[in-house]
Amino acid sequence: MDIPLTHAKKFLLTYGLHIILAISILRLLFTFEFGGEYHYYEFVLAAFSMLVIMIMMYVQREENASVVDRALNLTVIADDLAKTNVNIAEKIKFRADTRQDITNKGR
Repeated sequence: MDIPLTHAKKFLLTYGLHIILAISILRLLFTFEFGGEYHYYEFVLAAFSMLVIMIMMYVQREENASVVDRALNLTVIADDLAKTNVNIAEKIKFRADTRQDITNKGR
C-alpha cells in the first residue's frame, strides 16, 4: 500500500510544476478566448503566475543538480575515508606484528 503512494509523491514532485504550468496556460488561453469584464487583469495574473512557476521549475532543477553534486562529493569523501581507514589498519597491524615478534623473541 505504501509503494503506490511513494510513486505518486515522486510523480508530483517531478511533474507537479509542469502540470500547474499547463493548467495556467489553459487558463490564459480561456481568458484570452472568452474575455470578460476583468479580461486584462486575468491575463496579467495568468502571465505572472506562469512566470513564477517557470522560476520555481528553474530553482528546482538547479537544486536537483546541487543535490547530485553533493552526493557525488560525499561518495568521494567516503572513498577517501575508507582508504584512510585501511592505511590506519595496516599501520596498527604492522605495530601489533612487530610487538608480537619482539614478544616471541623474548621467550
